[in-house]
Amino acid sequence: MSKSNASKKSKTCKVCGKEIPSDSKRYKYCSQKCKWKFWNDKKERKTSKSYSKAKKAREKDLNKDEKQIILGTLLGDGYLCKTTNSYCLSLCQSYKQHNYLKWKKDKLSSIIHADLYHYEEGKYNQYHVKSISHPYLANIRKQLYKPKKQVTYDYLNKIESLGLAVWYMDDGSFNENSQSKQITLSTESFGEKGNEIINDWLLDKWNIPSTIIEYTQRKRGYSTSRKQQFRLVINKYPSLDFFEIIKEHIPKSMLYKLPNQFK
Repeated sequence: MSKSNASKKSKTCKVCGKEIPSDSKRYKYCSQKCKWKFWNDKKERKTSKSYSKAKKAREKDLNKDEKQIILGTLLGDGYLCKTTNSYCLSLCQSYKQHNYLKWKKDKLSSIIHADLYHYEEGKYNQYHVKSISHPYLANIRKQLYKPKKQVTYDYLNKIESLGLAVWYMDDGSFNENSQSKQITLSTESFGEKGNEIINDWLLDKWNIPSTIIEYTQRKRGYSTSRKQQFRLVINKYPSLDFFEIIKEHIPKSMLYKLPNQFK
C-alpha cells in the first residue's frame, strides 16, 4: 500500500464510533464534544492530591478529641461556613493567640489541611484557617444553628472537659485583683435564655455555680439606644474547681489565662 493510501485510511471515533473523514486533523474523536465526553465519562477523573485527601477524610468519622475541640470552639470563636455542598469550620484568632490557633489546627489536622492565613489591615491583625467540609460539621450545624447559634441541653451535654477547656480559652478570662477573683465567660451572643441554660448546665453537670450578669451596651454607630446584654461569671471558689477540670488540656501558649497556682 502506498504512503498516500495509508494516510487516507479511515478512522473511527473512540466515543461514538462514527467515521472520521480522512482529511480531518482529528484522529481519535470526531468532535470536541466527543473528546470532552471521553475524558469526563470514559476515564477516571484526574484529581489533585488535596482533593483526594479531603475525600478520604470525609469518609472517616472524627475521633473524640476532635469532636470535643469542635464542640467547644463553636460555643466560642469557631463558626460553621456554608460550602458548595456542606459546611466547613472557620477559625480566627488574634496575632497574640496565633500559637493557640496553630494548636487547634494541629489537633484537627485530619480536616484542616490548609496553612494559617495572616490578615493585617488597620486595627485587624489576625490569623485565619478553614477546614474541609465534613458530615459531622453538617450534623452539628443542624443542632446548634436555628438559624443563629442557640445552645440547648442536648448540645451542652456532649461537652466534656476538653470541650470546656477550649470554650474557656476562646471566650473566657480570669479577672484577679485586690477586690475579686472570678471567671468571666463572654456568653452575650446566647441571650438571656441561653445564659440560663448554660447556668443550669454548669451546676447540674459540673457542680459549678455561676451568676448571670445583666448590663446595657450602647449599640454601634451614632445611635443613643442601648441593648441589654447577659454574660456569666464564676466566682472565686467555684472558679478553682473549674480550673481543676480544664487545666490538663491547656497548651503552653494559653497558660496566661490561668491563675498562677495552675500554671
